[in-house]
Amino acid sequence: MAEPPNLDELARRFLDLWQQQLSAWAADPDLARHMGALMALASARGFGAAEPSPGPTPPQSDGRRGPQAGAAAAGAAFGGGGGDLDKLAKRLAAVERRLAKLESGPGGGGRKPRPPSRKRQA
Repeated sequence: MAEPPNLDELARRFLDLWQQQLSAWAADPDLARHMGALMALASARGFGAAEPSPGPTPPQSDGRRGPQAGAAAAGAAFGGGGGDLDKLAKRLAAVERRLAKLESGPGGGGRKPRPPSRKRQA
Protein backbone atom coordinates (compact mmCIF):
# COMPACT_ATOMS: atom_id res chain seq x y z
CA MET A 1 0.00 0.00 0.00
CA ALA A 2 1.28 3.48 -0.86
CA GLU A 3 2.41 5.81 1.88
CA PRO A 4 0.14 8.87 2.38
CA PRO A 5 1.56 12.14 1.02
CA ASN A 6 3.33 14.56 3.31
CA LEU A 7 0.82 17.42 3.54
CA ASP A 8 3.41 19.96 4.70
CA GLU A 9 5.59 19.21 1.68
CA LEU A 10 2.61 19.41 -0.70
CA ALA A 11 1.54 22.76 0.79
CA ARG A 12 5.10 24.13 0.46
CA ARG A 13 5.34 23.00 -3.19
CA PHE A 14 1.90 24.47 -3.94
CA LEU A 15 2.86 27.87 -2.50
CA ASP A 16 6.19 27.80 -4.32
CA LEU A 17 4.42 27.14 -7.63
CA TRP A 18 1.96 29.99 -7.03
CA GLN A 19 4.80 32.33 -6.14
CA GLN A 20 6.56 31.43 -9.40
CA GLN A 21 3.32 31.95 -11.35
CA LEU A 22 2.61 35.34 -9.79
CA SER A 23 6.20 36.44 -10.36
CA ALA A 24 5.92 35.46 -14.03
CA TRP A 25 2.67 37.43 -14.36
CA ALA A 26 4.20 40.47 -12.65
CA ALA A 27 7.13 40.43 -15.08
CA ASP A 28 4.90 40.29 -18.20
CA PRO A 29 4.46 43.83 -19.62
CA ASP A 30 1.61 42.79 -21.95
CA LEU A 31 -0.39 41.35 -19.06
CA ALA A 32 0.23 44.50 -17.01
CA ARG A 33 -0.99 46.69 -19.89
CA HIS A 34 -4.12 44.59 -20.43
CA MET A 35 -4.91 44.47 -16.72
CA GLY A 36 -4.50 48.26 -16.53
CA ALA A 37 -6.92 48.70 -19.42
CA LEU A 38 -9.38 46.29 -17.79
CA MET A 39 -9.22 48.15 -14.49
CA ALA A 40 -9.73 51.50 -16.25
CA LEU A 41 -12.76 50.14 -18.08
CA ALA A 42 -14.21 48.66 -14.91
CA SER A 43 -13.68 51.95 -13.11
CA ALA A 44 -15.35 53.90 -15.94
CA ARG A 45 -18.34 51.53 -15.92
CA GLY A 46 -18.89 51.92 -12.19
CA PHE A 47 -17.48 48.65 -10.92
CA GLY A 48 -15.98 49.11 -7.51
CA ALA A 49 -17.83 52.39 -6.94
CA ALA A 50 -20.01 50.96 -4.18
CA GLU A 51 -19.57 52.13 -0.63
CA PRO A 52 -17.22 49.98 1.43
CA SER A 53 -18.74 47.33 3.63
CA PRO A 54 -19.09 48.38 7.28
CA GLY A 55 -17.37 45.16 8.35
CA PRO A 56 -18.58 42.37 10.56
CA THR A 57 -21.66 42.90 12.67
CA PRO A 58 -20.83 43.22 16.36
CA PRO A 59 -22.30 40.60 18.70
CA GLN A 60 -25.73 41.27 20.15
CA SER A 61 -26.34 41.23 23.88
CA ASP A 62 -27.02 37.48 23.79
CA GLY A 63 -23.74 36.81 21.94
CA ARG A 64 -25.30 36.13 18.51
CA ARG A 65 -24.32 38.08 15.42
CA GLY A 66 -27.03 39.62 13.32
CA PRO A 67 -28.10 42.74 11.46
CA GLN A 68 -28.15 45.94 13.46
CA ALA A 69 -31.20 48.14 13.62
CA GLY A 70 -30.89 50.91 11.08
CA ALA A 71 -28.32 49.10 8.93
CA ALA A 72 -27.44 50.79 5.66
CA ALA A 73 -29.60 49.93 2.66
CA ALA A 74 -28.17 48.17 -0.36
CA GLY A 75 -26.53 50.37 -2.99
CA ALA A 76 -28.19 51.46 -6.21
CA ALA A 77 -28.45 49.05 -9.11
CA PHE A 78 -25.56 48.95 -11.57
CA GLY A 79 -25.93 51.52 -14.33
CA GLY A 80 -28.11 53.92 -12.37
CA GLY A 81 -31.42 52.12 -12.63
CA GLY A 82 -32.15 51.46 -16.27
CA GLY A 83 -31.62 54.44 -18.56
CA ASP A 84 -30.82 51.98 -21.33
CA LEU A 85 -34.00 50.06 -20.59
CA ASP A 86 -36.02 53.25 -21.00
CA LYS A 87 -34.45 53.84 -24.42
CA LEU A 88 -35.15 50.26 -25.42
CA ALA A 89 -38.79 50.49 -24.30
CA LYS A 90 -39.31 53.68 -26.34
CA ARG A 91 -37.73 52.16 -29.45
CA LEU A 92 -39.81 49.00 -29.06
CA ALA A 93 -42.99 51.07 -28.75
CA ALA A 94 -42.07 52.93 -31.96
CA VAL A 95 -41.53 49.62 -33.78
CA GLU A 96 -44.89 48.34 -32.55
CA ARG A 97 -46.64 51.50 -33.82
CA ARG A 98 -44.98 51.14 -37.24
CA LEU A 99 -45.94 47.47 -37.41
CA ALA A 100 -49.55 48.23 -36.47
CA LYS A 101 -49.67 50.94 -39.16
CA LEU A 102 -48.30 48.54 -41.78
CA GLU A 103 -50.75 45.81 -40.78
CA SER A 104 -53.72 48.15 -40.95
CA GLY A 105 -52.89 49.32 -44.48
CA PRO A 106 -55.41 49.31 -47.37
CA GLY A 107 -58.16 46.77 -46.89
CA GLY A 108 -57.91 46.77 -43.12
CA GLY A 109 -55.79 43.69 -42.78
CA GLY A 110 -52.87 44.72 -44.86
CA ARG A 111 -51.99 43.17 -48.19
CA LYS A 112 -53.00 39.62 -48.72
CA PRO A 113 -50.33 37.37 -50.13
CA ARG A 114 -50.68 36.49 -53.81
CA PRO A 115 -51.16 32.85 -54.58
CA PRO A 116 -48.08 31.34 -56.21
CA SER A 117 -48.14 31.46 -60.01
CA ARG A 118 -48.63 28.15 -61.71
CA LYS A 119 -46.62 27.87 -64.84
CA ARG A 120 -47.15 24.96 -67.13
CA GLN A 121 -44.15 22.88 -67.79
CA ALA A 122 -43.69 21.69 -71.35
